[in-house]
Amino acid sequence: MINITSMNHMRAATVLRADALKKRQLDAATMTAFPQATTERAPMKLTVRTAVAGAVLASTAVLGAPGTASADDPKDGGVVRCPEGKVCLFDGHNLTGDVLQLDPVDVPNVGWAWNDRASSVWNRSNRHACIWTDANYYGYWFTIPPGAKQELLFAYDNAVTALGFGGCGG
Repeated sequence: MINITSMNHMRAATVLRADALKKRQLDAATMTAFPQATTERAPMKLTVRTAVAGAVLASTAVLGAPGTASADDPKDGGVVRCPEGKVCLFDGHNLTGDVLQLDPVDVPNVGWAWNDRASSVWNRSNRHACIWTDANYYGYWFTIPPGAKQELLFAYDNAVTALGFGGCGG
């Protein structure tokens, strides 16, 4: 006498056999079309000890790796992103964030994309740079000597609109 549980087990076994047959047919077709492909997978056993050892090793490698300065790293002062001979405006403090590199020529208006955006400046030119808060050299002005890095605070933070190199204010 066959009960319902036995019938369900037989159906499940039949389905499993059919799935295995389809997989073998698919594997054979794959190997024919792509002879370099492999469908067999090596069994992977991962013990808790192996997982913990791997995690410890990975964290040690990260913590022990020597640091490299990025363009946004204040330690290197953004050297990568502000080449010598340029005046660079940064939209973040401490020479971080997006950068606008300018040649040391008068700029009566930095344009809508950078108007009132700069928070720090690096003058890598050999000329004194003057920044103004308004277009066409109006408003408040501030002088940045050659080679100087300057945080723009208070009235000048996010307020630069013009740059000049022939002398500041009057």
